[in-house]
Amino acid sequence: MLAVVVDDHDMGVTTSSGRRSSDQCARQKQIYDALEWDLPNMSHIPLIHGADGASCRSVTARSGSRPTAPWAIARALRNYLVRLGWGHGDQEIFSTQEMIDAFDLPAIGRSAARFDFAKLENLNGHYIRQATINHS
Repeated sequence: MLAVVVDDHDMGVTTSSGRRSSDQCARQKQIYDALEWDLPNMSHIPLIHGADGASCRSVTARSGSRPTAPWAIARALRNYLVRLGWGHGDQEIFSTQEMIDAFDLPAIGRSAARFDFAKLENLNGHYIRQATINHS
């Protein structure tokens, strides 16, 4: 905890968001207070759980031994991950600029999100169908 606080302070971090638990934020706040340093604006992004609701550790290459190659397209993965824990109506497919324009920190949910391989594979299919094939 101390190392994170000192590192953030030394780097001049003013806004910190990540997959920290609220417990970690509370401990870090105590360290900031003890050192009499300004507390950065902290926000919490929900953890990502496996499809079975198990902890985020289950969302790895070990999860059901599914190959990563069929959906390893950066745009599909980024599009999928941005929607985990973030609400923006019914829109599921975003361009990078749409993600930037629509993102709103208060719209991040408080509950853990479930990693759904079928949904990711569906998004990947969309991006594969949209891809241009270069025959050179």
